[in-house]
Amino acid sequence: MKKILIAAAVTMAATTASFGAVKGNKIGLDFSMSSTLATLTTPNINNGSGSTSSVGVWWHVTDMIALRPSIAYSSTTTTVQNTVTNTNLSTTTNTFGVGLSVPIYLAKMNLLDLYVAPGVSYGSNGSNFTNLGISASLGLQVAVNDQLHFFGEMGLGYNSNTDKSTANQTTTTSSFGTARGAVGVIFYFN
Repeated sequence: MKKILIAAAVTMAATTASFGAVKGNKIGLDFSMSSTLATLTTPNINNGSGSTSSVGVWWHVTDMIALRPSIAYSSTTTTVQNTVTNTNLSTTTNTFGVGLSVPIYLAKMNLLDLYVAPGVSYGSNGSNFTNLGISASLGLQVAVNDQLHFFGEMGLGYNSNTDKSTANQTTTTSSFGTARGAVGVIFYFN
């Protein structure tokens, strides 16, 4: 009986050691939400304010390096009602963003991975708004099982928004700081 318990403990320890470890050539789908300086996981497409959701792919090129391209889309409709003439004027703005980051894993523990991720992003509505972001984040990835992982990031980010929505006027806003943060979930296929 004692030998069976020892064998079971060794088997469980060996299984736990490999459980959740992300290996090279693994591909996953990423859903994330980023804060105002949304320049790494999520391209900032909301005119520099609020948070942005995105979908991306994690492709682990090696055990220690991954590529993470992402896209974001937003459609905003503004309706102005004139009560004097009883008319409505609606304007719809579609904004699209793309981003790319490179998570570089510093420490791989059983269920917990620590990484840094430099990245860039670009967002535009095609006419009067553009956003360019550059950032570097420190992230933590937690494995629930081999296919489901959660991650969180904090870091530095530079963000530049250009808004030409007012006639004869262009507003450029630049931000730099530690306000960049992101959380998300990854579903691995293999």
